[in-house]
Amino acid sequence: MLRLERTYVYEVENRWGRNLGYFPARPANVTFAYTVLGTFANGVCGYTENFTNQTVTTSRTITSSCDINVQNVTVSNNAILTLRAGVNINVQNVNVQNNARLILEVGAAGEVTFIGDLDLATGTELEIR
Repeated sequence: MLRLERTYVYEVENRWGRNLGYFPARPANVTFAYTVLGTFANGVCGYTENFTNQTVTTSRTITSSCDINVQNVTVSNNAILTLRAGVNINVQNVNVQNNARLILEVGAAGEVTFIGDLDLATGTELEIR
């Protein structure tokens, strides 16, 4: 998709022709910024954050604007592991033990998929948002 975006600078004069300057800024000081609102459709994002072969013993947060694959991870010692994905989280072979907590947060169009084992020991917590 091709989009053409434009911005304008106006040279302003009063009704007697006296120059009042430029609006909204001088041409040399013009900036252009935009924000896109919405969510990624499955497969459109194109980026995956891999969080693999880890032992988490202190609280930490992993954030990705796209997908997160979490594989062969142990969370223990009262740690909180938070995974925040803009789209999907794929979970495979994750162990939560010793009063630890696993929080999985996905975007509005995202999903959490359990591909392999998820072992939750007594006293641990799993929260999916």
